[in-house]
Amino acid sequence: MKPAWLAHYDEGVPASIEYPEVPAYRPFLDAAATYPDSTAVIHPAGNLTYRELESSSSALAASLRREGAAGDPVGIFLPNRPEIVISFLATLMSGTRAVMLNPLLAEPELEQMVADTGLKTLIATPELWERCSEVAGGSGIRLAVIAGESTAISGDVRLLGFDEAVDAGGRPDLVEVDPRRDVAVLIYTGGTTGIPKAVELTHYALVANAAQMAAWVGIEPGRINLAALPLYHSFGLSTGLNASLFNGATVVLAEGNDTDGLIDAIEEHRPSLFVGVPSIFDAIVEHPRAGTADLSSLNDCFVGAAQVPPKVKARFEELTGGVLREGYGLTEAVTAQSANPLHGLEKPGSIGIPFPDVQFRIVDMETGTRELIKDQVGELTIKSPCLMNGYHNRPAETARALRDGWLFTSDIAWMDSDGYFYVIDRKKDIVIAGAFKAYPAEVEALLATNPKIKEAAVLGTFDDISGHSLKAFVVLHEGQRMPEEEVIKYCRENLSDYKVPHSVEFVDSLPRSSMGKILRRELESD
Repeated sequence: MKPAWLAHYDEGVPASIEYPEVPAYRPFLDAAATYPDSTAVIHPAGNLTYRELESSSSALAASLRREGAAGDPVGIFLPNRPEIVISFLATLMSGTRAVMLNPLLAEPELEQMVADTGLKTLIATPELWERCSEVAGGSGIRLAVIAGESTAISGDVRLLGFDEAVDAGGRPDLVEVDPRRDVAVLIYTGGTTGIPKAVELTHYALVANAAQMAAWVGIEPGRINLAALPLYHSFGLSTGLNASLFNGATVVLAEGNDTDGLIDAIEEHRPSLFVGVPSIFDAIVEHPRAGTADLSSLNDCFVGAAQVPPKVKARFEELTGGVLREGYGLTEAVTAQSANPLHGLEKPGSIGIPFPDVQFRIVDMETGTRELIKDQVGELTIKSPCLMNGYHNRPAETARALRDGWLFTSDIAWMDSDGYFYVIDRKKDIVIAGAFKAYPAEVEALLATNPKIKEAAVLGTFDDISGHSLKAFVVLHEGQRMPEEEVIKYCRENLSDYKVPHSVEFVDSLPRSSMGKILRRELESD
């Protein structure tokens, strides 16, 4: 019996795709050979054609191999600029494993990740190298490739200029890999639930996810994709970079936290595709230029990482004349694994339907062995060609997450009769209030509908009098006033008693990860 969701695929989107079992650099090299003079990357620091990008990436790959990095992990510690694209492609070609590092990492976090992955080589800007040189000196790092001038003391670390490495590179002998087994990249999870874990993603997984994305949104040569999500994260890397460069399209590199620059890039380069997180779309619609800027090129946009507030979605679609579709993904499956169709049936609040060759199912939360039927709430599990090999150096956690070919996501969800899925909350965030289960995300979604409230975060608390209950952290729109009693009354009018927060704290902003996810653990520590 065919899954119900297949009936809602857009015309032309296949139920299954034949993924080539090749190294992840092969689709890019094929695109570069076919469209050498097409623009691959657009950035204020300079544009790159496919020919130029291939030449620089190949040369850096040759230098990395000559410096003895072949087979070793290579840390890429860069913001969204051309060097991060060149570096990532170079690691694929050189037989190394890219370790994507967040430029916002604090020194202890960086030290932990360097030790965890056994980094020998690091590629960084001068500013980021200045921050981590002390860490590097006491670690196994022996080579630092610096994208610019650096005055940091190198100690036992050899410093090599990025341009010098490219200029001296030449052509590498491309490394043969086992696409299904060999790890192409290590990407750390967002760390919203504790210490981040390095996810091992294979060459095959990267190629498969890029093909899924291309089929779902129609990525082809000549299409322009705005890449504002950070490329050190799997969401930005796959949707912003791989899906485009593996298919001959153009990538406009931008920074999601620079809304002025983002709007400038949209007006100047006219991208038609944009994948982001709710905070980026909220910043655009709230920007003073939103009503006057020409955003009309943005036909096809997707949002993930968290549910977008309905008022933000409506305003963005009004400003652009395009569509903003919700989807779902996670680092353990490269990134996006479902979305609402671009042209077919959209269900606001839903994460949509699974991509080609992806299976979703809901299982009971107690044992994880009993598959539930439609409308029943349980844990979302996924089977996909994009699943990780596992968590680096964490066999026990890998065994808990990967069982019998299924990824257990820890997301609580349900499926409707059309095969559309709805994520309610994270398994760990459920609050047991008496005999009932309360889902903080449900309360957050309700609070976001209040015209005075910009956003809210809800988490479980415990005291000897009330027992387990909910607390809401609320951010009001500028100029609005709302006493605690009014917030609680609004919830009481729309929710069952056990879901109503017992207390409210008003804050200026909510702590978020670089991918826009609310960091509840930081609220818990306040």
